[in-house]
Amino acid sequence: MWIFGADYASFQATSPGNYTVTLLVTSPDGQHAKTTVTFEVSKPVKAVPSSIVFEYLVIGAVAGLIVGSFVVVALFRRH
Repeated sequence: MWIFGADYASFQATSPGNYTVTLLVTSPDGQHAKTTVTFEVSKPVKAVPSSIVFEYLVIGAVAGLIVGSFVVVALFRRH
């Protein structure tokens, strides 16, 4: 890919993996600079649906109340 007179460029990765990009900049009077960068493109992380998160929160709250109740009963019976 050659780009002339641009301030930026873009590259669309087609699949996860490592990509190496080399940038060579040349000025009109012949000065130049070159750099190479390697990028790792990974698979996107799937978001957990909020309904599942809510279900686990409700289950955890109910379980916490049940366990807490048993602890309170056990402490009162102890005394």
